[in-house]
Amino acid sequence: MVAQTLDDGPLAGDGAGRLLSFLAATLAQPDAGFAEAPARISGGNETFIYSLRLSGVRDDLAGPLILRAYREGYARPDQARFESTVQNTLATLGFSAARVFVVSPEPTVIGTPFIVMERLPGTLLLEGVGDLDESGKMRFEQSRSLLRSAGLLWEIPRICAETQARLHALDPQALLDAFEQEGLPPSAVAVEGRLDALRGYIEDAELTGVGAAYAWLTANRPEPQRLAICHCDMQPNNILMTGKAITGVVDWSQVIVGDPALDVGCTKMALETVPLEMPRFLQWLAPPIARTVARNYMRAYAKERRVDAAAVAYYGVLRAVFALAGIGALRVAGTSEPSVWDNPKGVRNLIALVRKVTGISVRLPDDKRPGRA
Repeated sequence: MVAQTLDDGPLAGDGAGRLLSFLAATLAQPDAGFAEAPARISGGNETFIYSLRLSGVRDDLAGPLILRAYREGYARPDQARFESTVQNTLATLGFSAARVFVVSPEPTVIGTPFIVMERLPGTLLLEGVGDLDESGKMRFEQSRSLLRSAGLLWEIPRICAETQARLHALDPQALLDAFEQEGLPPSAVAVEGRLDALRGYIEDAELTGVGAAYAWLTANRPEPQRLAICHCDMQPNNILMTGKAITGVVDWSQVIVGDPALDVGCTKMALETVPLEMPRFLQWLAPPIARTVARNYMRAYAKERRVDAAAVAYYGVLRAVFALAGIGALRVAGTSEPSVWDNPKGVRNLIALVRKVTGISVRLPDDKRPGRA
């Protein structure tokens, strides 16, 4: 993650001062100050992310910290409580998720809900190899990056599969119990909740071109073979590494307790559809590279656990349709921004995947941004 100098987020102006006052009071650390002032770092289409360090606090709060603040229009009302409950439960179970120290579910402090958590060591798996360009596509430009990218054809699948297998081995009841204790609805971590949210996108934004795909999802839902904690966005930009060791997993905003095939389907879909931008003379390699990585990932996961291929395909469609509906809703609202899939190539890839599995062609409202079709 790379530091950014421009701050148009919630800490602009006197936001950092309000944050410090809140942290000092909430943590009962009256002498708290900034050992390192909050600094914007990249990452997170749905959040503003800052690094910071505190002084004058107890030892467990004195290390590197992350502020994760939610962008307006992206987070559900209980998002801060949702993510903090997930992460703290997983940390208690011994999984590499960041412990959350402070939760502010209301926008009263800095204008938006946020959490403050420990900063896990390591760098993102793709850091220094590829970056999202201004249109949201993953771009590989430098020759040495391309050389390392060849090795990632096997490294990415193995790391994603092994990390997921560790997560799927945990007892999901611990998370369900934590949600009950926090007063969060069980639907928040259920597939039914995700389908209800998808229906809400379609109805509220009148996305008639997505309706047939939603009907297919409700008619063809598989019965889960077992339940597990599913990250639902386990991909290279959410995995931290130090050398060859996995040191953490970030972005727990999409967690569901469901069939492990759900998590596998989401990752396979992401690996197959993420738009890859390479030097022009190598661009023809992008589709076979994506297919190779997805195929290697499925083989790597199969070595860890058995998963039903038909269920994986279903959940890949669910994830793709959910992404398309979100893009469509933003277009209708006139607030769409470039992201990993909200660009012409990304949308085409998602629509093609849905059509391949279901035979249904999804249609979205026109993209009204300048230069878009």
